Amino acid sequence: MVSPPTPMPGGGGQLIALSAAASGKVVDAAVNAPRAGSVTQSSNGVNGVTADRVRVSVDYGAGNAPVISVSNTPAGAAVPAWTMNSADAADDDIVLSGSRAAFVIPGADGARWVGLRTDRESQADTDYLVYGLWAWIPRDQTRTEDFEIGVFADGGDPFTGANVLALTGEATYRGAANGIYSYPDDEAVGGRENDFFDADVQLTADFGAANAAGTISGAITNPRSDDGSSVEGPGDEPIMLTLGAAPIGTTDDGGFFTGAASMTLGGLSHTGRWGGELFGNGASGAAPGSVAGTFGVTASDPTLGQATLVGAFAATAVEE
Repeated sequence: MVSPPTPMPGGGGQLIALSAAASGKVVDAAVNAPRAGSVTQSSNGVNGVTADRVRVSVDYGAGNAPVISVSNTPAGAAVPAWTMNSADAADDDIVLSGSRAAFVIPGADGARWVGLRTDRESQADTDYLVYGLWAWIPRDQTRTEDFEIGVFADGGDPFTGANVLALTGEATYRGAANGIYSYPDDEAVGGRENDFFDADVQLTADFGAANAAGTISGAITNPRSDDGSSVEGPGDEPIMLTLGAAPIGTTDDGGFFTGAASMTLGGLSHTGRWGGELFGNGASGAAPGSVAGTFGVTASDPTLGQATLVGAFAATAVEE
């Protein structure tokens, strides 16, 4: 069984600066439903569903250091819209370690940034998880429609969807999450703060009786910045995001699920979407070994504007 990915300091805050102009795109990412395949939730949506599909491969080959490739193939596209590969090492690519990587690729029109974490430690480790976020920041930041932001989660061993109906009982999963909390700066009209964070996640899968797919639910708690300090809401209010009960699918590999996410902060009700997939095929009838997915919520303050939280997570089964 894989171990939960080790949280990485929120280095994304040092690599990109999301201006107030990008805040609308962060909101779009929170309210668009995740897309199945490898779970992706982004600001690019069609009829309320994410259009992007980000896939990640972590390949050790014969070496001790992995080659990490990240690509995005939007709905209806035959080839990826973009690909980033750690083997194409340029001065502007940053690979932090085998389990934690960030890439920055500048261009004439702007820069693309990807940050991710994975728990794959060798080529023999096929049951691994990987999750993270990406952004496209146009050089001309008045081009607000050109901003992109999204989060993703993937794994090496998607659970076989046809086996979901045979599962019974409950399973608990714990792990890590990361993302961005974008909120108004009440000290400056039109100003914004954007806090990149790591957090904890706990999920409970209720598989129910045989021949019933069941549901999964949980919470994102304890968000913290790269220096370990808490990321808090107005008045130092603790942040906890509720991942509402989502029906587990039986047709897609991974038992893809999606449901409602919510949070109350600063007296405001935040709502949005979350989703994920099951990973880790064990013995016949055994519960999946891990879960990974994405989440997002948003709310509007009539005076200060939108406040939004969006991110991705990975969690592994624990004995209760």
